[in-house]
Amino acid sequence: MATVTAARVAATAMSVRTDGPAPHGRVVGPSRTVRARPRRALAEERDVSPSASRPGDRPRTLGWGRKRGAVGPDEALLEDPDTHGYCVYSHADWSYAYKSVAGEFDSVRDGGNVEGTIPAELIGGVLYRNGPGLFERGGREYNHMLDGDGYVLRFEFVDARTARFASKFVRTEEFAAEESAEDVLYRGTFGTMRTGGPLRNALDLHQKNLANTNILAWGGKVYALYEAGRPVELDPETLETIGEDDLDGRVNKGMFVSVGAGKKVESALGIGGKAFTAHPHVDPNTGRVVAWGWTSAVAARSVDATFWEWDGDWREVASTEYSMSGCEAAPHDFAVTNSWYVMVQNCLRVDPLMYLAGVKGAGECLVSQPEDPVTVHLIPRRDAGFDGGADRSGRTAVRAAGPKESFEIHVAFAHDGPPISEGDESIGDGAMSEWVTFYTAGW
Repeated sequence: MATVTAARVAATAMSVRTDGPAPHGRVVGPSRTVRARPRRALAEERDVSPSASRPGDRPRTLGWGRKRGAVGPDEALLEDPDTHGYCVYSHADWSYAYKSVAGEFDSVRDGGNVEGTIPAELIGGVLYRNGPGLFERGGREYNHMLDGDGYVLRFEFVDARTARFASKFVRTEEFAAEESAEDVLYRGTFGTMRTGGPLRNALDLHQKNLANTNILAWGGKVYALYEAGRPVELDPETLETIGEDDLDGRVNKGMFVSVGAGKKVESALGIGGKAFTAHPHVDPNTGRVVAWGWTSAVAARSVDATFWEWDGDWREVASTEYSMSGCEAAPHDFAVTNSWYVMVQNCLRVDPLMYLAGVKGAGECLVSQPEDPVTVHLIPRRDAGFDGGADRSGRTAVRAAGPKESFEIHVAFAHDGPPISEGDESIGDGAMSEWVTFYTAGW
């Protein structure tokens, strides 16, 4: 029996060369060089048999011919490198870690309940966290843990021996309606359906704003975030839900797809909206928060994005429009360097028929294409960077082909210039403007 020795890569560094600036710093075209290097792998290596599939499996098909997540947690198929990129995973592995919380809390931990000393740097500060906290409703388990309702935590560090803890569910309009009815009334992104089967879900394009992915505290405001919805504002002290915020008209209401039918028609159909990223980033160099919103332009097969930069008082100081042509599923995360917004577009297409028929969730209609390379997008910042910003220099966006059999969901870090590991001796006069390096993580 043939065996394969495999190590699972958990993080990757990629470098993109921008081909150097032309006169006046203008980028002259797409990159010709993209390098992907594993920086960290799991310590253990396994002997994996590629023949571990059971009778009836269909190799190199989505899920290996099975329903996604249906692989048993101990099956060798999970460790077969040939299955990477084909949505082969065990739902049981995830379900062990996700149980609904028992309620909401507000309590003080004083010296008698604190082990050690709270670091001085934290005293007077507040830490917020957000994640899915409820995984069933009316006796029905949600289809996927990522369909769980948002649950926000607040830690306030009063002094060296005292901390206050509070937690609440994010009570969106959908959450409040389902709580009152004690039933699932809205579709979730990852397959949770309204009670009543396909007939109740068919042609229902409204997705529940789960507000369960991240949290942003900036400029005196706190937002619970979900990439397939609008930001939900919370009271910074009590965590009470204030409601969805359109950010002064920047993210309009409605399903975040457009068929090009015009604003009035699409608004009447409940589409043409704009979703807000779950991962804004604070740029310490400019003291701004940077974020983006997006709409999927179905007919054009593109994702149309707008990047915004706000100062500490929520005054917009820059905005940039960009279209990711050939993109059917928006990236989950992005990165910000001194000069660029960095986006990694995974090789995914959308097969919407089963979603429209009310059989699957939108996330279940994504089809992975691991045989194709990911696409790296570098979008210039308008008023920042090595050349003073695109408004001054005329610098334009760059597209580059990345590695194959790769799925990059989070960008952990990015910077202008070649990889730090190559040392200062490799950095010439123009290297900072010719290279962008970013580090990604599989989750």
